[in-house]
Amino acid sequence: MRYLYKVLEEEGYSDDFGTYSAYGIALYETSGGRFVLLSKYHDVFTDKKSAHQFAKLCTEEELEPIHFKDAIEDALL
Repeated sequence: MRYLYKVLEEEGYSDDFGTYSAYGIALYETSGGRFVLLSKYHDVFTDKKSAHQFAKLCTEEELEPIHFKDAIEDALL
């Protein structure tokens, strides 16, 4: 595994909804047992299960970092 996608658990705020739970996704490159943060997107999902499924799929399918933003956008459609 060269890349690891992990869920970021966050708290968001909206004037319409108030405080809510949000989940972002972080992309790490793995090298020699170390994890280097390459990129992250905040407040992508409001459903924890969906966020974990997305991160798992990206990791298992070895999504290349160049496609990370597009995958996030596709997940929101």
